[in-house]
Amino acid sequence: MVLKLYSFSKKHNSTKQLASEAAPIAVYNNVYLKEATDLDEPTFLIDDNFQGTCNYAYLEDLGRFYFVKGWRLSNNRIWALECECDALATYKAYILLYEAFVERTSDSRHY
Repeated sequence: MVLKLYSFSKKHNSTKQLASEAAPIAVYNNVYLKEATDLDEPTFLIDDNFQGTCNYAYLEDLGRFYFVKGWRLSNNRIWALECECDALATYKAYILLYEAFVERTSDSRHY
C-alpha cells in the first residue's frame, strides 16, 4: 500500500481536502497494516527512520484520508503510525451529492 504523509492545517469538522498539487513530506510504498486493526483507526507499520513532522496522511490504494494521532517505535526500525479516519474528507464526494431536508427544533421535548 502507498501512504503519503503531509503537514496540513484542517479542522476535524471540515470536508476540506488536500490540493492536488500538494507535495507530501514523505511517501512510503510498502506500508502494512498492523494485525488486529481496522480502516477507521488503523495502525500502519513503516520500515523507515522518519524524522519529519506530519499530522495528516493519505492512503492512496483506498482513497482514504487520515489524521495522524501519533508515532511509536514498535521494533528496532519499524515505526507504528497511529491514525484516525477523516471521514468528512474521505467521503466528501458522496456528502456533496446527498440531498436532505433537515428539521430542527429548539424545544427539548422533541427528539
